[in-house]
Amino acid sequence: MQKLILVVIFLFGFIVIQCNDCRDINSVMKAEVITNEEALLVAAQAGSITEVDSLVSEGVDVNYINSDGISALMYASENGFIDVMISLITAGADTSVKDGCGWTVLMYAAYYGAIDLVNSLIANGSDVAAQCDNGVTALMSGINSSADVTNALIAADADINAKNSGGWTALMYASASFSVESTNALIAAGADTSVKNNDGKTAYDISQMPRS
Repeated sequence: MQKLILVVIFLFGFIVIQCNDCRDINSVMKAEVITNEEALLVAAQAGSITEVDSLVSEGVDVNYINSDGISALMYASENGFIDVMISLITAGADTSVKDGCGWTVLMYAAYYGAIDLVNSLIANGSDVAAQCDNGVTALMSGINSSADVTNALIAADADINAKNSGGWTALMYASASFSVESTNALIAAGADTSVKNNDGKTAYDISQMPRS
């Protein structure tokens, strides 16, 4: 009986090992058939600037879109890999792409405080008035990152009184985050301090709310 048990254990172990070997082989096979365009998406999502630059130099299509509708530039943008974003844009990546929530490359650049990239995108025609599915603008997304970003977008004629789906304006975002420089810049640019959000709160009301 003990011998039988040992034989069964051995056979089970052998089968498990064989299955694992098959999975490893399948993984290798999948890795071997991946296209350069797909490899670029993986590299961009991982922030591997070396791999991205290498693939770009080989002439890979930087505007390839996967089955989820995402490009390499958007993967890099979502994760804040600024160097990868710059590399892809320099190589001709389409900066008008949006993610599944409607966020643009400019919105992400503003969010991560990449002022040089923000300026470059503005100079090359990125839409400063664009709003995502929830109504957020680049000006709103960049409020917490840098006053320089706020000033750059104001100078580019971003709509300072635009509202998101909750009725929030950029000034309200600035008030909520105690971004004094951005608040002052928005008011100096003519932001409407009397406008109320969907909860009936003004930017001043929001600034007075207790913080946890």
